[in-house]
Amino acid sequence: MAEENGTKVRLIKPNVRKIMRPYMNIGVYVRVSSSLRPQLDSMANQVSAFTQRVNQNNYWRLADIYIDVRSGSETGNRSEFRRMLDDARDGKLDQILTKSVSRFGRNTEETIRALRELNKYGVSVAFDEEKIDSGDVGSEFIISILSAFAESENVSRRENQIWSIQKKLGDGTSEYYNRVCYGYRKNKAGHLEICEEEAKVVRKVYDLYLAGASIVMIRRCLAAEGIKTAKRKDTWSKLAIEKMLSNEKYVGDVRVAKPQGQRKGKIEISGGYLATDNHPAIIPREIFTAVQEEKRRRSNIVVDETGRHRKKSRYSSSKEIE
Repeated sequence: MAEENGTKVRLIKPNVRKIMRPYMNIGVYVRVSSSLRPQLDSMANQVSAFTQRVNQNNYWRLADIYIDVRSGSETGNRSEFRRMLDDARDGKLDQILTKSVSRFGRNTEETIRALRELNKYGVSVAFDEEKIDSGDVGSEFIISILSAFAESENVSRRENQIWSIQKKLGDGTSEYYNRVCYGYRKNKAGHLEICEEEAKVVRKVYDLYLAGASIVMIRRCLAAEGIKTAKRKDTWSKLAIEKMLSNEKYVGDVRVAKPQGQRKGKIEISGGYLATDNHPAIIPREIFTAVQEEKRRRSNIVVDETGRHRKKSRYSSSKEIE
């Protein structure tokens, strides 16, 4: 209380109590870990089921639907989750419906922290699969156990996924070995076979390069002859030509990296496997080797005892062809 010139001033704090309503504002939270079709179908089914449930209850009103399409290991990268917490803080929600503890958050600490924050705002969370309401007495203990279990289960699932990928890479049965690139297509058995129309273009690119043509000249040549890219575009990119001239797949080999772990929802890959004579070759090995040597010769980067540095002069295709 402040007093000046006989006037008394008193600070009136805002009333943060929730407004009593004849109905409950319901929020629906749905999270899927990827944008793959099965995950998106699951998302649609969850939204439909929860929406119907809200509409069938005369004392409920659907306030909003919050959808995140990403890993749930951290709340920081889930924008809709954060928006839901903000709406709860602003008094827009009374209860949240969600599929399960693992969908709400895989990390035990983050899950409990979010539930406590929501509880502070007077908002409870109903987990459909576990039939648990965070507003019930003793529910936090049960939820913490289930959350810890879900977190451990996800770690085990990732490890099993990595092991499975490594095993298939090791015994040569992985689909990674039969990924299609320009010049190839898959036969009925799922194996790579030569697409002769595209293979002619690959051979032409290698021949032009060994004849002295630059990447720019090769692009112009393909455009002049009306040869389209794999995506049926008229113009070939510099990167597409460079990759074509470096791809071991054209000699029948496939190099595949080795999965090591997981970061931000994606499997990290390092090291690798090399499958030789995996499929028919388009380019003879001696030609492929000659191209790699020519690429090193043309490179304007030199590596010697003093380290990496640029050459004083760059490769000129016009001089080479003349």
